[in-house]
Amino acid sequence: MSCLNSSSLSALARRQIQRPQYLQETIPCSLVTKIQNRSRYVRVIAVQDLPHGKGYKGDIVFVKAGYARNYLYPQKYIVYATQFNFLKFGIKDPRRETAQEKRTRLAAELENREDQDRKAADLLRKYLSNKVVKLYRITPDDSMEVPLDKHGVDAENVKEKLSKQLKIDLEPHEVLCIRDVLVDSFEDFENPIDDDDDNNNDDNNNEDGVVRKDDDEGDGKPKSKEEVKETPEEKLDRIMREMGDKDIPSPMIRRLGNYYARIWLSGDYLVPLKFTLFKKP
Repeated sequence: MSCLNSSSLSALARRQIQRPQYLQETIPCSLVTKIQNRSRYVRVIAVQDLPHGKGYKGDIVFVKAGYARNYLYPQKYIVYATQFNFLKFGIKDPRRETAQEKRTRLAAELENREDQDRKAADLLRKYLSNKVVKLYRITPDDSMEVPLDKHGVDAENVKEKLSKQLKIDLEPHEVLCIRDVLVDSFEDFENPIDDDDDNNNDDNNNEDGVVRKDDDEGDGKPKSKEEVKETPEEKLDRIMREMGDKDIPSPMIRRLGNYYARIWLSGDYLVPLKFTLFKKP
């Protein structure tokens, strides 16, 4: 056990003297620290989106008192959460709302959050549609695979490159999954099916809604439209679903080539991500 020197004893004595006697006897020091830390924060109403995503217009948040006093309030980002300001901006104080008002507010927030999740997924999907994350590994001259004694590529590596190359940092609840299945060409999932092919397929349709192949092309067994034709969107969606649950451990990819990853966002929205493993020069 370490010994306390005179300076340590003096510091301990000063802390005990500074605390009132009733706090020393009834409240542990850790709880006093929490109370002191909380007193450094103030409740405010955001009148516009706060910097660094700390809050959005209309939110009621806690921020450090000094940060609010010296920056947010002078820059007109916030007003203090007083009853006058709640009435001025037409916002209901959560501390004064009834149980029914709280349920209504939470339902509206949930609906708004779901809409925001969908918009965020659509925006990210559109941005990544023409982007490819590139990774490099050392392989022997006569091989297309990373040796077993070398580290291949896993989901964490792809996530790091996504941040470094495309400046996209995933939140802790957003999961990136990969699948060890090569893709011949990303274009197979992007090019739309030619309209002429649709017309040709329509000629072979029967009244029962199935497509039958000619006798000289196969065994003549009826096949559904899904078996004959799969759109690029359907093919990509199938690959996303085949990756399984987000809790499945990430495989280690060693073969050079093209792959698809899946980003699992809030609201269970899935966004595809293309990445390619190259031979390191």
